[in-house]
Formats: sequence, structure tokens, C-alpha cells
Amino acid sequence: PGALGVAAAGLGGAYLLLLGRRPFPGSGLLKCAPVALLAGACALAAPPPGRAGGGRASSRGLLVAGLLLSAGGDVALELDHGSPRAGAGSPFFLAGLGLFLLAHLCYTAAFAGGRGARGAPLSSRGRVACAGTAAFAAGFLAVLWDDLGGAMRAPVAAYAGSLAAMAIAAVAHRAGPGHTPRVLGAYLFVASDALLGLRQFKFRGAPPGGAAYEFAVMAAYYGAQACLARAQHLDAAPAARA
Repeated sequence: PGALGVAAAGLGGAYLLLLGRRPFPGSGLLKCAPVALLAGACALAAPPPGRAGGGRASSRGLLVAGLLLSAGGDVALELDHGSPRAGAGSPFFLAGLGLFLLAHLCYTAAFAGGRGARGAPLSSRGRVACAGTAAFAAGFLAVLWDDLGGAMRAPVAAYAGSLAAMAIAAVAHRAGPGHTPRVLGAYLFVASDALLGLRQFKFRGAPPGGAAYEFAVMAAYYGAQACLARAQHLDAAPAARA
């Protein structure tokens, strides 16, 4: 698992360095490789189901499924980037949106069903964070609403809801040493997707800053996935010693 994590970091760095040359041969595979390797690392690092308990094994499987769905979404969006029909309504873009929506549903289910997810009531800070996340999702959707067009409003609204649910579930799942990286990963995902939404719909593929903007989107995205994988590893470690 450690070697897979190192490989994921190296390949993610390589993709970030080559962002300005997209699409290039194999760019889709290079883009998805870091997340696919994180999925492998999570699967290998987790304790055996017989020792960890069914709930933890189920949460681990859902997290791995979310990572693999994200890797598929990476490929679809990279194919969209190099397509003559690139844009919000293209088949590749819609496929990528759908795969990431499913990934967020997997993450949400993993966080909601994980060990300690049904603990004491949320603190006032946690309640504020959850309410703020829901308000941000609704407000951001309102900002983009006129730019979406009729065909994209329902898919983007569904995606925004799944993203917000994932972040709220990360906050609500408080137990274990993985709480902090889990929350950080969730909100890095929110930041990355907010930037991506502005680029795609508000700036029509030409954001201010150009390459620096694209770098911020992908750096936040890779950081988000790495934090979610790290949270799973930290939570699994005490169970493996139990």
C-alpha cells in the first residue's frame, strides 16, 4: 500500500506538470492512474473483514468503489477535453458527471455507515459547517443557474446535492483519527468542483489565469482524494491492532 501511495503521488505530479499539453497520448490514463492507485492502496491497507467487522469492511468497499468511479470520471472528462464536441452537453462530460455523482454517493454511504458515525449529537460548530455547506451548494447553483441552460440544470443540481451530502457526511462522521483528513478531503473536493463548475459554465472553458486555474482545480482534486484515502487508512489502523 505504501508503494502504491508513492506511485500515486508521483503520477499525479507528472499529470500536473503536463496539464498545459493536454490532450496528449495517454493523458486519460495518466490522469486517472493516481486515483486508481489510491483505490488499490485502500483495498490492500484495510484489515481483513473478519477482524475489522462488517460495518468497517462495508465502508472500506464503498470508499474503494468511490475512488474507482472517480477514476472512470477522470477518463471521461479527459476524453471530453480532447473531443470536437467538448462542452457541458457532450456525452463524455455527462458520463463524467454521472460517474462522479455515483462516487459521491459511495463516499456519503461510507461516511454515514462507518464506525462511530452514529455517536453523540453534532457540536454547534459541526451544525454550522453542515448548514453552511448546504447553503453554499444552493447559492453556488443559483450563481450558475442562468448559465446552465435547460438541459444541464437537473444534472448539475443533482451533482451539487450529492457533493454537499458527501461533505456533510464527512463532518458528521466524527470518530476515529481519520476525521480531520476526511473533512479536509471533502472540502478540497468542494473547492475543486466549484472551480470546475465556474470554468465550465461561467467562463465557458476559458477561466482567468489559464494554466494556473487548471492547476488549482487538479491539485485540489488530487489532494481531496489523497485525504479521503488517508482517512480510511488512519481509521483502519486501530482496528487492525484490535
